[in-house]
Amino acid sequence: MFSGFERKEFAELLRSLGTKEILIQDKSGLLLLRPSGERSVNHFSFLAAFTSQEEFRIINAGKPLGTLPLSRPVEEGSHLIFAGRRWRVLSCRPEDRVIEVETAKGGKLPLFDGMGGKVHDRIRKEMRCILSELSPVSFLDKVAARQLEEARCAYAQLGLDHNLILNNGSDTVLFTWLGDWINDTLALMLIHHGLGASNEGLLVRIHGTKYDEVMNVLSKMRSTLPDSPELLAHSVQNKLREKWDYLLTEPLLRKTYASRELDLTGARQFILEISRLSHI
Repeated sequence: MFSGFERKEFAELLRSLGTKEILIQDKSGLLLLRPSGERSVNHFSFLAAFTSQEEFRIINAGKPLGTLPLSRPVEEGSHLIFAGRRWRVLSCRPEDRVIEVETAKGGKLPLFDGMGGKVHDRIRKEMRCILSELSPVSFLDKVAARQLEEARCAYAQLGLDHNLILNNGSDTVLFTWLGDWINDTLALMLIHHGLGASNEGLLVRIHGTKYDEVMNVLSKMRSTLPDSPELLAHSVQNKLREKWDYLLTEPLLRKTYASRELDLTGARQFILEISRLSHI
């Protein structure tokens, strides 16, 4: 039931529940609920399996811009799309649900804002298969069929059957054709190597960085991969995702977030693959 949960981590969790006044231990060693714990257990929402996603207030130079639900990792220096513009994150206060941003330079915005539900590897690989084929898709109407043809032409012109890394204006993009768990991990790894990166669905964008510099960083990353995803999760500001995450200590929260949201093994495999194809 608690596979992967070590004895010392369980003790750490119990101490955290005591610090947060959820539990108390009597002289016999029996664990009892404290008043705040009683209120939580007796509340109608206690048995609910799911919780609604909370929104963050986006602030620019002291001016509220609006609210945004965040399901992707946010840390200082990362980018997000809001109100038709690209913003750079200056700070994030998860306890207050506030993110301070500044305008970020960039070209044409992606249609994908990076804040929706996650997409699995199999979906992205199937998308690539469809783009690489020539046969028509029978159930598409005329408009959708024309859009598919345009996408297939772009796929062929850019050589995306073999090119995984391309210049895009002042940015460089990595076409991973992988799911958001791997893309989020790659973006965090690039950020930890000093680059501004964001997951934009089909690709990971490295902001304001040219091809050669990205290739140099990827070469370094190949030989300096992090030992554990918890190291990448350390600087993520919005790790509170599930209903009871706020009761965890920071180390347990990092481990929980990393196990749910990141895929270090898949990211490593992609870096090795792009290194092989690019001969770096």
